[in-house]
Amino acid sequence: MKFIISGLILIFFSCSVVSVENLYILKYIPSSTNPSLVKFSKYLPLNYKIQVDKFEASELLARTGIIIRESMHKLRYDSRNKWAEKPQKTMQTLVYKHLKTQNIFQEVAEDYFDKIPDYYISGKINNLEFYSTTDQNLAYVDIEFYLKDKSENVIVRHSIARNIDINSFNHVYFVKTVSDIISEETDNFVVKIVTELLTK
Repeated sequence: MKFIISGLILIFFSCSVVSVENLYILKYIPSSTNPSLVKFSKYLPLNYKIQVDKFEASELLARTGIIIRESMHKLRYDSRNKWAEKPQKTMQTLVYKHLKTQNIFQEVAEDYFDKIPDYYISGKINNLEFYSTTDQNLAYVDIEFYLKDKSENVIVRHSIARNIDINSFNHVYFVKTVSDIISEETDNFVVKIVTELLTK
């Protein structure tokens, strides 16, 4: 009888253990100015309507768990640390807010219901992963940005594949570092766009 009671108590406590999920989202506050655009300031905002579309994502990012890479040939999805919103959707919002804050274009929207945009911004997230070994922790970001015309021709392409040492296995630092990289590279992408469109 004692064994049965002990077994029931063990089952009860096992069932009572709740696995806590930590949710993360890519986020940064865009700067109102881009130092690399100062020389173009008299031309801004450019008289174009821009639509920022949802980014595509590789199959690696189909799940919500943050990717932990342990070696070149081994990775896993973190079951406790997940994206609150899929990064491909978050990217759309981040780029949209970035352009609005810096007042780069006359009009920017995530969707035009009654107008035809002059250009479309989109991209693809190839990978966002937390590379972690016994002696190194890195945030790795692989993203492509595109500016397309009405015929879907790519006018400007900006590709990044960067990794930054974050010193410790800390998911908050990882997400912040990825967000900082996206902020910096969105600035670089915008400079390419402005340079290209001013030569037309």
